[in-house]
Amino acid sequence: MIDRIKRRKVLVGISASGLGAIAGCAGSDNSDSSSGDTNGDSGEETTATETESDEDENQHDIGESFEVGSGEKSIEYIVEEATLARAIGTSSFNVEADGLFLIVILEMENTGNESIDITSRHLRLVDSQGREFDADTEASSYINQDSRFDAEGILFEQLQPGLAQTRAVPFDVATQESYALKVDPAGIFSGSEAHYVALGNVPEPS
Repeated sequence: MIDRIKRRKVLVGISASGLGAIAGCAGSDNSDSSSGDTNGDSGEETTATETESDEDENQHDIGESFEVGSGEKSIEYIVEEATLARAIGTSSFNVEADGLFLIVILEMENTGNESIDITSRHLRLVDSQGREFDADTEASSYINQDSRFDAEGILFEQLQPGLAQTRAVPFDVATQESYALKVDPAGIFSGSEAHYVALGNVPEPS
């Protein structure tokens, strides 16, 4: 029941807190509110209350720093901005989105004691329906050629202790939805929890 309550809170947070249209397209606000099952069992209510503060600590806004992982495999993140594009690359060589590209610019700093291998696999988008979106690896390879972005895409990186990198992570997403970035621990066997950053709504292209 703890996992179910936590999932419900995350989805409500996505639909209720991102709230303007993400830069790059004009559009209308869209939110999805859903009511969860009610249960009169006092034990479940107590569990929800006890976990509420921990869940809030795992939800963040753009520009807020937070740490994911523990011990030697810890990374501090700051999501600097999120923007939209129909295509990524140059006028001659580019890739077009099936929906729209939502590009997340974030800084990652290794706060642990060992180098960490970084791909985009631990970074996903979650919409207000709970659907998860992986980063678009093809679009990542074109970002380096796109003059609109100062940051490179993530293909395969090695993040050394005490050093930071700023990278751009593109996702091909459906429009008329609210999204949050889900950041899992980079270590495969880490027991740390995921963190979420509310990004906003993706409108229909104007």
